[in-house]
Amino acid sequence: MTISRMWRGAVRKCALGLVASLLIVACDRAGSPYVESAKDLPKGFFRVHADIRVKETGELVKLDYVVSCGGKVTNWTYTTPSVTFGMAPQIMLVPTQSGELIGARTPEVCDASMWEPKRITPKGKPEIVTERVPDDFLPLLMWYPNADDIGFAIGYLSDKAYDSPYAKIEVLESGIARSSLEEWRAWRKKAAAEFEQVGALPGPWGHQIPGTISSSVKLHKRLRAINHGRPVDTGKCNAATVLYLPDDAKSEILPLLPQSSAPWVPLEQLEDERREQIRAILRTLSFNGTHYYTHGQIVSETGVRRSTGGGAFLSGESGKKQGYHDYFPVVPFQPSEIDPASGEIVSWYHQILFNERWSGFGICGRTSPGVAALTEYSDGRTKVLYPDYTVPRTNGVFPAKDWVPEVLVDENNVIFAPRVDGAGPWFIVSGIGRVFDRDGRFISYCCSR
Repeated sequence: MTISRMWRGAVRKCALGLVASLLIVACDRAGSPYVESAKDLPKGFFRVHADIRVKETGELVKLDYVVSCGGKVTNWTYTTPSVTFGMAPQIMLVPTQSGELIGARTPEVCDASMWEPKRITPKGKPEIVTERVPDDFLPLLMWYPNADDIGFAIGYLSDKAYDSPYAKIEVLESGIARSSLEEWRAWRKKAAAEFEQVGALPGPWGHQIPGTISSSVKLHKRLRAINHGRPVDTGKCNAATVLYLPDDAKSEILPLLPQSSAPWVPLEQLEDERREQIRAILRTLSFNGTHYYTHGQIVSETGVRRSTGGGAFLSGESGKKQGYHDYFPVVPFQPSEIDPASGEIVSWYHQILFNERWSGFGICGRTSPGVAALTEYSDGRTKVLYPDYTVPRTNGVFPAKDWVPEVLVDENNVIFAPRVDGAGPWFIVSGIGRVFDRDGRFISYCCSR
């Protein structure tokens, strides 16, 4: 049978709605039929656990769940099968007695090889490593101020957040460990039996992050319905990573910045020659024992950094920890200007909170209360914190002529000027980094972790 005859046959089947007894043929918008195979049981498992104390009430909250890792094979009619891998849950939520939720973003450690013994040769001496997760592993936890809203949270992106007077929780103990099918089944059974509906909790087994390969349109709609029609975007926390140039590097790099009144200078806006000079200097630098490129990488989610250098690690590799850098939260998508006639947003601003009390935190989700409300709540002057959902917070629109201008600010100082090509910057979506100020602070990446 020729390809053209096969295609006509597939289209005819779709048009007539004929379904084979074992294979379900679907036609997507492009007209490409495919057959989706049945999902197998997950093949890998690991446990995430943390004992947490709510500071204001003293309540002890136990977070303990088993993550399943697996794949799905899609058999395409006219090409080879494709395989997608994922894990569940990606976010786990538990309630507090005082009306909040505590969430964990599951670390991406499904790679089976990381749990197997590995031969390494530190300083030339062979050694078998059987456990490559650091003893001081710290999961990324999130504080949801309102149990009725799972679309906004304050993330704890480093241990400095727990030292802040703004911290609502403290971690007494935490870690991850290899698990099994039996433990996964036992956890799911126990969690279902003990589950009580509180606020917008999506169920006893957490939920997937919308837009990921482990999610689906159906699940996304269900999450929005549970959250009273509001978006559920806390899978990403908005923050800028900040390093501090050593004195010798400062004396070399700062003179290469243009002489202007701008407090912040993006590397990408410099002339090619100066940009390459600065990059050459950076390539020689080590920040907290780690090459500077590592601080700006988007790597597998394997814990949050401790200021001592522990907490996080590189998945699948032995002895390589994430070097520490500061985090400062970015309050995303604040309306800068609104058209009074149409009510539409004319421009956005994202504000970085360069304040030691905010060090280590991130703002999770695309909708957030303003800086004043965040500070009042974190200071304990108010007990409520409600984001404004009346204006959709997004800028992923095309064509470029429909893009709404954005600007990133530090209080009243513009950090990044809007690009002039009309195609960005979309800070929260795509990120941008390598920006210096006159004191030697260095933003290595902004704005979504």
